[in-house]
Amino acid sequence: MNANLKFLADKFEQYLRESGLTDADVGNCIAACEPKNLDESLKRVAEEIVAKCLRQNPALRVVIDTDIDPQLPACGSGLKIEKHARVGKVVIEKRPGGLYIGGKKFVLRLLSRQVDGNVDYGYAMLDELGDQPVLSASFLDFFLDHPEFYPEELKKDADGHRLHAYFWGTEYKGENEELYIRYLCWDGTRLLCSHDWLGTCFNNIRLAAATE
Repeated sequence: MNANLKFLADKFEQYLRESGLTDADVGNCIAACEPKNLDESLKRVAEEIVAKCLRQNPALRVVIDTDIDPQLPACGSGLKIEKHARVGKVVIEKRPGGLYIGGKKFVLRLLSRQVDGNVDYGYAMLDELGDQPVLSASFLDFFLDHPEFYPEELKKDADGHRLHAYFWGTEYKGENEELYIRYLCWDGTRLLCSHDWLGTCFNNIRLAAATE
């Protein structure tokens, strides 16, 4: 059961208890619901709630056009767009379970070369990216303009280290023919943007901005 359905299931149980039913009656009501049917029912309710919420709060839903070229790195003299993932217009939505991009949850992802404390050069990581659903710098630019959409849980790791979100869907090339990727990080008060050369070593706080 995903986060949205779990939230509704908990609310359903809370409603039953507040209705004056005994623990045994609540247990019988929940047990009487086939898990598959309950999931489907909750899914329909979740969709209705989200749709109503978005109608009443249009600020929770934004459409961006990824076919438009993203910005060039501010401090990258001579950098040009080498490759950019153009996927047309994409819906970005705030939901109870997180931020969703094109209907899929926005996440920061470790690549296999970074797990267990390993590090590797950005150029080596390009080979692993392949067809993974990484996001382009169009989304980075959106977050810079609308930092209120950036998920709180993606700003730091469990140890309080600032996470760097790399938007691998857009590559920049310098006059030296080297490639660069732009990234975001939270400095405690605001989102900051910069870029890294792919000859840099990427550790476990330098993550790929992607969708599930």
